[in-house]
Amino acid sequence: MTVKLKLYKNEGSQPPTGNHLAAANVMVATPAYGGLVNIKTASLMMQMATSRTRPAGLDWVCLGNESHILRARNTLLSLFVHHPAYTHLFFLDADVSCGYHAVNRLLSYGKDVIGGMVPMKGKGPDGGPAYAVGRILGEAGADLATVEWLGNACLMLSRKVVNDYIEHFKPSQYKGNPSSMPPEIVQYDFFGHGITADGYYESEDQFICRRLREIGYEIFVYHKEPLTHTGTGDF
Repeated sequence: MTVKLKLYKNEGSQPPTGNHLAAANVMVATPAYGGLVNIKTASLMMQMATSRTRPAGLDWVCLGNESHILRARNTLLSLFVHHPAYTHLFFLDADVSCGYHAVNRLLSYGKDVIGGMVPMKGKGPDGGPAYAVGRILGEAGADLATVEWLGNACLMLSRKVVNDYIEHFKPSQYKGNPSSMPPEIVQYDFFGHGITADGYYESEDQFICRRLREIGYEIFVYHKEPLTHTGTGDF
């Protein structure tokens, strides 16, 4: 089951401001197993829709009844590929929330691969928060850093990076679940996982970021604003 909510499209009394917003048409992609979205995430999306500053276009696409997270992300990305009018794909998981201006903030930096620091549902060895962020490779101004990998739960990809990935890696295509996607939409096996050469398990987050770095893209994380990851409590 795929639910698409068109929040706005160059309409309304408050026009977008700033070049990065006026040119942007963003697809927010949320894997929502069981059709469930946390109220904090839903509230965030409603605040985005009513913000005085906003992208020119914003659609929220929720994919329900898909228990396999890799296949869910593949399905949502394939939908993005099928609709070339979108300029950016923003993965926002159903249990993640942040400030309502998150999309604007990430767009403003003009990066092809950028996201936020998502807390893991647990604590680090020192008892403090642990984040789904890989090794820091360098600073990129006061608010950004380049990292080895970044969690997909709050990740924005430009149209350019998605096209370049498909052109370079030529991911396999497969037939999707007809209850989730129309049969005419090509499904791409974009996200993967497995065991690395040195024996570590590589999640889809690490997999996609490693491949993007292989074709010359940097992975940027915005680290100045906290995100919330809701499980048995808020992390």
